[in-house]
Amino acid sequence: MATKNGTKVLTEILNIEGIKVISHSQQPGIGIMLQVDSISKESHCHRCGTKSHRLHQNHRYVVKDLSWGEKPVFLEINRRQFKCKKCGKPFSEKLDFVMNRRTYTKRLATQTIQEVLKIDIHSGAKKGVVTTEKIEKILEDTSLQLSSKIGTQKTRN
Repeated sequence: MATKNGTKVLTEILNIEGIKVISHSQQPGIGIMLQVDSISKESHCHRCGTKSHRLHQNHRYVVKDLSWGEKPVFLEINRRQFKCKKCGKPFSEKLDFVMNRRTYTKRLATQTIQEVLKIDIHSGAKKGVVTTEKIEKILEDTSLQLSSKIGTQKTRN
């Protein structure tokens, strides 16, 4: 188990706003596993915008993040579900550093795109950070985001 000072240092090194490292371990043949939690005690309902602190459930899942040197880093995230006081429905908290239903952080996706722009998808996958399929999904997600932004800008003009 990590010491309080050790987890504070790891939180600073990880440098993801809104989360803290609560424990860490090194998994032989896998990499560094950081167990993280949100700092916030509440979240906003996606349906009505009401702020809620009423915890409904906890869901833990693992996402891949940027490597530290040669060591792959994985974040075990507690994505909490809250129950909305106004509409009475449960909702998952929004985590700004990972897209919904993805197994990698946004910053890993950004780094992957930058690398793929210099080389091709298959060469990028050979580096072992993410698979060819994940690279294709990252590119698809980015394309959808760009299309959405372009559509929004056209609507404004």
